[in-house]
Amino acid sequence: MSKTTFGITPGRTPGRTLMAAMLLLTACAAEAVWEKPGGSPAIFDQDTAACFRGASIQAKMQIDKRGGSVAPQIELRAGAGRVRDLSASTREAISLEEKAIRGKLYSRCMHRLGYRLAKPE
Repeated sequence: MSKTTFGITPGRTPGRTLMAAMLLLTACAAEAVWEKPGGSPAIFDQDTAACFRGASIQAKMQIDKRGGSVAPQIELRAGAGRVRDLSASTREAISLEEKAIRGKLYSRCMHRLGYRLAKPE
């Protein structure tokens, strides 16, 4: 059985979802590619989009369940003419946590569908 390696190939314009998924993979596993015996690029595109979409929804639900959504808290400084968002760093931390959760969920989904990460040959 032959293996097919998937990734972004020169001259090909992937959708936003695929691009985001590949960026997540690049950050977590530099130069690793997804492989699946008997797979095809068209099926890979469908699988990666479905996994990324599902992982995004689940990650958001997990963060929201923990009370992770933070509303902006504005500080208005009289006389200084400035408005400052006091909760920006908290939202940034939650965003990073959500991205990490999304990446793990995406990888689990891809593994369940028979893909494995491998170094390019």
